[in-house]
Amino acid sequence: MKIKIIILFLALTFVFITAFIFLAVYSTEGDINNLDIIKSFVTSIGICIILMIVNRKGLLSLIKKTSKINLTKNYIFKSERLGFRNWNADDLTEFAKLNADEGVMEHFPKTLTELETTEFIVRLQKHYKEKKYTYFVTEVLATGEFIGFIGMAYQDYKTEFTPATDIGWRLKQSAWGKGYATEGAKACLDFGFNNLNLDKIISTCTLNNTKSAHVMAKIGMKKVGTFNHPKLKDYPDYETCICYEVMKVDFK
Repeated sequence: MKIKIIILFLALTFVFITAFIFLAVYSTEGDINNLDIIKSFVTSIGICIILMIVNRKGLLSLIKKTSKINLTKNYIFKSERLGFRNWNADDLTEFAKLNADEGVMEHFPKTLTELETTEFIVRLQKHYKEKKYTYFVTEVLATGEFIGFIGMAYQDYKTEFTPATDIGWRLKQSAWGKGYATEGAKACLDFGFNNLNLDKIISTCTLNNTKSAHVMAKIGMKKVGTFNHPKLKDYPDYETCICYEVMKVDFK
């Protein structure tokens, strides 16, 4: 919608300039009838451009409302402020930026390249197709802003706590400190228990990831133990992890 408005504005401006040139020509060479017609045309176009400039706030408001309506169509479920959906190719740019942020990836062995992010998106799409849930794209409903993911994934690596469905999140730094992780995780738990009929959901994080552990506790999960993550055995600084869990019968 915003692009269409910009194109319309540029088109009107082009027509205005073209008509103004013709007006200048006819002012010296043309007959009076053609001159009056062109004057009226130029005046009309000019008024349209002025109205678009003066009423730009109204246009921007319309753009935002239209964008919001379009964005909400594909949400699988929503919380008060967030929408959750499956992945598509258009998410690559923003997700790649997030995965390349060292602050966001502080508790992971390394950041991800754009190719690795592309492969990650493909896996998440495949997971949704098979399980009807995934680490969902998470967006702010009011603006449609991509802030990362919050969702669930089936984990079958070998520990005393798996196989099981886990809940996880990864948000860009500008979305931190606003309660989005807690709000989104609660919505995902509700979706998992009441829509997918899961009996248990776990969550894991590295030993030093106290912020994620705090969110796990806030959404009603209980710490059940620590373990050495088999996928992190080559990264001793990250290998020791904590596991939290919540049962459907205990979820409120």
